[in-house]
Formats: sequence, structure tokens, C-alpha cells
Amino acid sequence: MVKILQSLVTGQIFAKETWKEAAAVAAPTVNVTLRRAVHGFYQLLLSIIVLGLICALDLVSWSESIYDSRRHIPRHCGRMQHDREGKGILPDIAYGRERRRYAVVTLLTTSSYVKQAEVLGKSLLVYSHLPCSVDMVVLILPRSDVTHQDVELLSQAGWMVETIPRLAAPERINSSTVKHARYIPLVSKLVLFNMTRYDGMLYLDSDTLVLGGIAELFSRHLPEMRRRGLNLGWVRDQGEQFRARSFNAGVMLVAPSKRVFGRLMRFLHEGAFEVSFAEQGLLNAFFGHHSYELDQRFNLLTTVPRENRTLYESIKHDVRIFHSTYFKPTCSFYLVRCFWHGTHDFCREWQRLEALQVKV
Repeated sequence: MVKILQSLVTGQIFAKETWKEAAAVAAPTVNVTLRRAVHGFYQLLLSIIVLGLICALDLVSWSESIYDSRRHIPRHCGRMQHDREGKGILPDIAYGRERRRYAVVTLLTTSSYVKQAEVLGKSLLVYSHLPCSVDMVVLILPRSDVTHQDVELLSQAGWMVETIPRLAAPERINSSTVKHARYIPLVSKLVLFNMTRYDGMLYLDSDTLVLGGIAELFSRHLPEMRRRGLNLGWVRDQGEQFRARSFNAGVMLVAPSKRVFGRLMRFLHEGAFEVSFAEQGLLNAFFGHHSYELDQRFNLLTTVPRENRTLYESIKHDVRIFHSTYFKPTCSFYLVRCFWHGTHDFCREWQRLEALQVKV
């Protein structure tokens, strides 16, 4: 190729054999470039096809009728709000101020989780079938970056905001020992066991989504926990190990106890536990088998549809709580990732609730 270019610049005319030689040298370069171009074209075509399928699924969602039938407007919580077309969208909740026995609680360690908590609140109002007497409480930490505007958004989604003490993690729980640094402040979840003004609480990570009735957690499972002398109910981890020995701390049914809280505080600083998942490792080590196992409908993890298809097929039409464990609802290309992991229907409902206008 260089010889050909030189001939064009200098005006020299090469013999036929010279042109053949130059062409033979240039051929591999041309072939590589062509192969790269074809590969890039196929990648682009595949991306277009995948995005097209996702758009098609958005237009025709198999799950829409299931979700519509589950939507619930609390009858005694306030009057219905209407959109411009006169269609009811959500009630204007008028909570009473009497003492509550139960609460749904989430924890925000930074303001980056406010959007997730807002959508979680909407899902509780629309799908949970909980009576208005059940509190919805967002816990924040001292010196949090959650702003007054954030608090207003949370209030509009039905939450009450409460500041709790920040529990100091022991030195062994640090950015070098945990899987993600954001896990470190989650040791403050242990405060749940000290909130004895409630007889029982359902803790939900902000990246969860309620998609069905959960009243039975308070009416059936919590009384059974107390009958057995247990203070924690949760769902076993699922995935590659199918029946993992560990439990997931993203959804927890808690029976508060000052005695248990005191023991947890001592164990935090003196006990032996796996620190890579911070409070989850601690709770697994502390409670061991002395806890109440909830079924998988109450904490479906993102990884289950791909890694445990049998389980997923058995519960997919009755999922009560979906948990975005592998990637978060606010991440880039959320629906694309959901489609790949087989959770598109749940993720699409998260986006529908995000767009839903509420007034509480």
C-alpha cells in the first residue's frame, strides 16, 4: 500500500508485478478493517433489535392485568384524587394521629436513595392493602444530606421522616473489608430492634417494590413469630446455591425488644461474623437458625429469574415484594438490564409508579 501511495505522489509507474505485490501486502489490512466493520454493524443491529423488543414489551405488557387487579385504594384513608380526565389515581390519605402498633420502615443513609423511597412509598399506598393505622416511617441519620425538599417529596409519598442515632461500626467493618462502602452505615439498621413503641415493624430496603398484599405479615406471621419467641422474620437468599444458608436483610419482619437490642450491640463489637455485607453478616451470625423464615414471595431478588428458574416460575404471578439487588432502579439502561435478567415486568411497574402523581 505504501508503494502504491508513493507511486501516486512521485508519478512513478510500477510494473504489473509491483502492483500485484503491493496489493497482496495491503489485502490483510483491508480484510481486518472489513471484518471490524461487519462486527460493528452486527452489534449495532443486535442492540436495535433488543431495544425494539423492550419497546414492544412496554406497549404490550403481560403483567399489566395482574397489577391492575391488585391495585388497592384504601377506603377509609381519605378522598380520591383525580387527574384531568376525571380518572381516580390515588387517595388523599388523611392519617390519624393515634398510637400505632405497627409500621413499615425504610432507612436512607444518603439523599441518593430518596427517589427509590418515594416510589416504594407509592407502591405501599397502591398495592400493600395495609390499613391506614400502619405507620410509614423513613429513618435518616444525623448530619444526613437529605434536604427539606427531599423530606417534602417523601411526605407526599406517605412517609413520616424520623432521625435516629448513627451506630458506629467497629473498626473491622471498613471500606477495605466490605463489598461496597455504602454498606458500612447500614449497621444503623440494628436500631429497629430498639423501637419498642411498635409491637412489630416491616423493614424494607429503599430499592424494594411492593406489588401485592402484605397485611398477612402483621396479621399472621408476626403473631406466629411471637408465639415461637422469635424477633426476626426474613427470606432466605436464593440464586446459584438455591437453598443458601444465609438470609437477606433487605426485607425483615421485626419484633422489637430492648433486651435483644442490647445483645446485638455487644455482638456488633465482640461477636464473630462475616463483615463483607456488614449488618447482614452480623444478623445472620447472631440469629442463626433462631429466626422465622418467610417465603420467597416477600423478597424476590433480581437474580432469581435467571439463576433459579423453577422457583421463579412457581411464584412469579404472586410476588408481593420485588428487590432490586443486582442493579438499582435509578441506574442507566434500567429496563435493558431488567430485560436481560428476566425482571422486566417488575421494573416496568417501578417506572409506572415513579410517574404516578400522588397527593397525601
